[in-house]
Amino acid sequence: MFNTVYQTLLVSLKLANSHESGQEVPRLGVSTSPEEWYRQAQQYFSKSLFPEAEFCFRKAGMPWWSDVARAYGARQAASKLPENHTERSNAFAKVAASFANLTEQALETEYEENLRLLSLNSAEAYAMILDHAMAAELFLKAQKYTESAYYYRMAGLFEEAVGVVKRYAVDPSVAERIIFAAKITYTKRGDMASLHKAWHLCEGKAQFLEFLQDNGFEDQRVPFLESISEYEEAAQLLWKGGDHAGAILRFQKAATPSSRHGAARCLLEGMAENALFATGYGTQSDQLARLFGLAKTILLSEADKAEVDMFQAVSSLKGSELKRHGERCLGGGDIRGAILALDAWTKSKDLLGLAQADDQKAVDLLLMCRKLAKAIKSTAQTYDIIDTPPMQRMFGVSSASNLHMSGNSGGPIQRRVLPQSFIYSEARESIRRAGKPTTKEADPVILSKNTINSILRKALLERLNRLLGEIDLLARRSKAFEVCMHFLTAGRCGDGRSCWRDHVSWNAFTVVKFNLKFRLHALLIALLDEFVAIDQGQKGNMHAIHQKYGFSHGL
Repeated sequence: MFNTVYQTLLVSLKLANSHESGQEVPRLGVSTSPEEWYRQAQQYFSKSLFPEAEFCFRKAGMPWWSDVARAYGARQAASKLPENHTERSNAFAKVAASFANLTEQALETEYEENLRLLSLNSAEAYAMILDHAMAAELFLKAQKYTESAYYYRMAGLFEEAVGVVKRYAVDPSVAERIIFAAKITYTKRGDMASLHKAWHLCEGKAQFLEFLQDNGFEDQRVPFLESISEYEEAAQLLWKGGDHAGAILRFQKAATPSSRHGAARCLLEGMAENALFATGYGTQSDQLARLFGLAKTILLSEADKAEVDMFQAVSSLKGSELKRHGERCLGGGDIRGAILALDAWTKSKDLLGLAQADDQKAVDLLLMCRKLAKAIKSTAQTYDIIDTPPMQRMFGVSSASNLHMSGNSGGPIQRRVLPQSFIYSEARESIRRAGKPTTKEADPVILSKNTINSILRKALLERLNRLLGEIDLLARRSKAFEVCMHFLTAGRCGDGRSCWRDHVSWNAFTVVKFNLKFRLHALLIALLDEFVAIDQGQKGNMHAIHQKYGFSHGL
């Protein structure tokens, strides 16, 4: 019993090794020759009997190799400790340091492969205790380049990791993941130097911009492009993102013929998107005000200047200017501009002047309203109202690339109705009626192009009908449409100042005057005939209007 306890104590103190019955027992000290001790040490080392190898190396006069054997013995002992043992990490830390020190203490004549293996042992020990930086450094010395790059990346040392990937043969899949992680890390830092580091890890500018777009760094694209003086490309990105003012400033920095043309196009498109049909009248957003200011700094053609002037008139509801631009657009075949200008004109004070207008002024007003009516009806009868970008912008419909339902290229083409569109409420209602989930308030509504055309067609005709109703009401109390019969026959009006009818004396009521009155009533009838019955109830209203404004009534 005593011998067993004593044997266990010696083994635990590493003063002896225990051998099973029949197992070869090492023989120590059979010779005093250094060569014999060295051969014996090699045998013990090859059999992982490191304490014996350590002893024999020391006897052979090889202290460095004796320390090598001791380090291997320490690693062997550390490996036998359970993973949850409190001393396991400390044991491996000592092992890692021992192997690293041995590589530094080695003689210059030592074989390089032996030093490489010592570095590898040290690296693996450092990896065991999660000292990633030291593990990476020792793996590099051991010429394990994939492992070195990996542990540099784990340590967050991306410059070193990328350096290993670029200089040495690293497993392609590991290299790809490291490069991607490095690009993400550099870009997240936010400074321009790091952004350029990420750029240089890509094959070129286009690939880097795609990387920024695909990984949520869209906002970094413009600063990056500006840092390499690609102002025109930066302007295009801002333009696409809806920042027209910012885009124009970058176009101006580029100062090239194409950028000057781009600035003018961007300006007009920005104004069109901020001065929408029906909802953009008499208002001027901050963006629109900024664009009007920038217009003074841009070289514009005469046609572009006229467009800018029209948008200014729309935002301020200048009646005379809107009428002039409406006529200009009609003359030039620009139905979009004509509808915008003339519809805005009907919301100015000019149309209210019908009540006090003289005969010729009333004729002019009715003629302009009829031109607008015909333009609206012509547009409503178009198969695809929002077929062109200018029409899309005017009506607040997204001009983005076509979207298809469920990714099916054969499905119906879809577009977005923007919150500032005059049909936005009806678009939301259309979704609700269809039993589909409604979008959040002020979010674009996505519908099929055909549905949007249908909604837009109905909305335009209803707007026209309301305008005709307003003109009907104004005409009923307009002096141009009714002669004061008492004044005509008696030369004076019994109602005095309260009479709103046209006071024409018998002598002044000439054939010319009569013809003008006749023409005025004919124009009103023709204008009200533009009424479009959208449902059965409106058909009755239209018939009543025809009855009311028959020739016998007004004349």
